[in-house]
Amino acid sequence: MSSIWRLRQDEALVYVGTTPPPARYFGFTPYLFDQNLGGASRQIAFARLSETLNLAVIGVDTSTGGPGVFDRPVVVIAAANEQTDSRVRSALAAVGWPPGALNTIVFDPAQSNFGLDQDADTFAVLFRVALFDDEQQGKGYIADLPGTVLRVTPNTELPVSPLPSPARRPKDLSHDESSLLAAVNQLGAAIIATYPDYDPKHLMVTEGTPDPASCIEGTGVCAGDNRDTIYPAILPRILFEHDSDFYVVYGVNHVSSGKATHANASVYAMDHLVGVASVTDQEYAGSATDYLLPGSDTDHLYAWKIARECGSEPHCLAVPDAACPDGVATGRLGSIAFWLYLEPSTATAADPSTVILDRVIRFEAK
Repeated sequence: MSSIWRLRQDEALVYVGTTPPPARYFGFTPYLFDQNLGGASRQIAFARLSETLNLAVIGVDTSTGGPGVFDRPVVVIAAANEQTDSRVRSALAAVGWPPGALNTIVFDPAQSNFGLDQDADTFAVLFRVALFDDEQQGKGYIADLPGTVLRVTPNTELPVSPLPSPARRPKDLSHDESSLLAAVNQLGAAIIATYPDYDPKHLMVTEGTPDPASCIEGTGVCAGDNRDTIYPAILPRILFEHDSDFYVVYGVNHVSSGKATHANASVYAMDHLVGVASVTDQEYAGSATDYLLPGSDTDHLYAWKIARECGSEPHCLAVPDAACPDGVATGRLGSIAFWLYLEPSTATAADPSTVILDRVIRFEAK
């Protein structure tokens, strides 16, 4: 029942089930989890091995189920050996599965060390779902997942026949958010002017996770990266030294600008890298007008306060003084990160150079 495992080069993992009910996002991503460095020493890479099979590209059985790609029968094959993939597909076709519902995600053979002993890499597949249209329907789906995961092992090991290394989906460099830069700068100045009794400090926001090759080589930290998004974030820091400290996150609503289909700002407790609170683009509308007069540009902006307590204050996210996973305790490390999932025109994440990264201001009482 472990979420990570070793694999022979000719084995496959096969998910037979249904896709989620309508939601903003879902996807299956294969990972190299950790590697042997010699002796008993291992290194966690947690780096993706191919593009995510997401709702924009997945094939499903359209003869039954819900709207579009939701609540439809589907098969996802995670494999590295071409003969294994072909045999699994033939077996499924023989019992009536339509070819269009069979999907393969690749444990990239060029980056993987297969085997069942201690020298081999370990692998994982994450199935992400975000923001069900009907929350109760989503809870029911999670509580009783309609699917089965099979580990398929040939009786006699097949010769090495590697599937090709997956190609990357191209990014869209043809349009960006630069036209909103002046408005974002104006919003930042207005936020600072709103709190004259506090010392403001703009915190550095990184561009997101590194290329997975650097994590596999041991020079980067991927922590479950996904090419469907970038993860801009502030560096881990003591999030609250005093209960009066607060933050304001602000910037472009990347969904409104057309650079994402789902975006949010999340607070993480670093003790176990757990998300403890978040706000999504579905709530962003109108929040920038807490600081700026309404106008055409404010329709594409947002601003959200993050504090210990919010009371009746609108557009504010409360982070309790509590141990992980219920909050971030005073004096403990935390981070604020941003998700920008799935640019509509590319079925993958926006290129960081085409977006205005979300911004964070920390306020401390004078």
